[in-house]
Amino acid sequence: MSNLTSDAPIRTLGVPQMEKFIVDTTYAQTIYKGQPMYIDQSVDSLNAMPFVDAKVIAPTDVALGIAAHGLVLAAGAPETTEIEVY
Repeated sequence: MSNLTSDAPIRTLGVPQMEKFIVDTTYAQTIYKGQPMYIDQSVDSLNAMPFVDAKVIAPTDVALGIAAHGLVLAAGAPETTEIEVY
């Protein structure tokens, strides 16, 4: 899988289930609609992060789903910034 460079169209069957997660705001990042989201428990056991190809997924990481919308974060954004995930 390659990294997204823009929002991806999302097709769902039926009514998708969404859940909100707090996003890791320790660094500036762009999250695109449709990007896989996960929790890297070796870094932060609570906050969602976007998956990028350069990351190594560990057995302790938690898959959350895909981002329901895009989000651009500056470094040091409020630690309560949320994203909805399908």
